[in-house]
Amino acid sequence: MSYEQDKQTVNLGEKLRAVFKGQIQYLVRYFDKAYSSEYQYLGDGLRIEIGSGDYQDISIHQDDLDEAIRRLRVVLDARDQKPPEKPENDDIPPPFLPDWAK
Repeated sequence: MSYEQDKQTVNLGEKLRAVFKGQIQYLVRYFDKAYSSEYQYLGDGLRIEIGSGDYQDISIHQDDLDEAIRRLRVVLDARDQKPPEKPENDDIPPPFLPDWAK
């Protein structure tokens, strides 16, 4: 049994790559306190182990993985949302207002 299996941890980067596809070196930074000045830290309460400091050497307890992915999705979805466009004419309400609010 390997060290990771014995400790019930999985490689966070590999799991994030499987879920989010593509490059993940920036995504794992959300779980590394060393980057908390640049990225919102999402690792509070999660069992995360930082190995050599390389993004490929971050492990998470397998029972915490789903919560880590959920937190990251919330942050990424909020980041990717665009604010509603302001109408050219201020008298025209934005399209998201219900009729009674116009």
